[in-house]
Amino acid sequence: MRHPIRALGTALVFTIALTLIARFGAADASGPADLGDGGASFAQIPTSLPPPAPTPRPTEISDAKACRRIASRVPASAIDAALANPNAVGGYNRLRDENKPASPMNPRQVYLSLLNPSVPYHPLFNPLHFRAGCP
Repeated sequence: MRHPIRALGTALVFTIALTLIARFGAADASGPADLGDGGASFAQIPTSLPPPAPTPRPTEISDAKACRRIASRVPASAIDAALANPNAVGGYNRLRDENKPASPMNPRQVYLSLLNPSVPYHPLFNPLHFRAGCP
């Protein structure tokens, strides 16, 4: 298609070319989909979904422990929730120094404490955090 545009007395003519980039459907593993039919045939879109995968259950017993110091500074419900689901709390079961192998000098972080022990507990600004030892 040719479309003339007149601006300031000068004619500018441009052409619009429509190009089909891709079409829905499975492409052959050797290359892109064949567009020989001009894109007239499209693959069927699935209307049913597979059943959801079962939720995995934790198989290992948690060895998480709470430090005695936080018992009077943190609500008991927050401590109980953190010990019931320790993977949802930062630092659980990670090495103290991730760049070194596990050893007695580089234990796993399994003790529940505050992120900054010298500041009062707050769920957003000073949350619970696992450490390698109680402060």
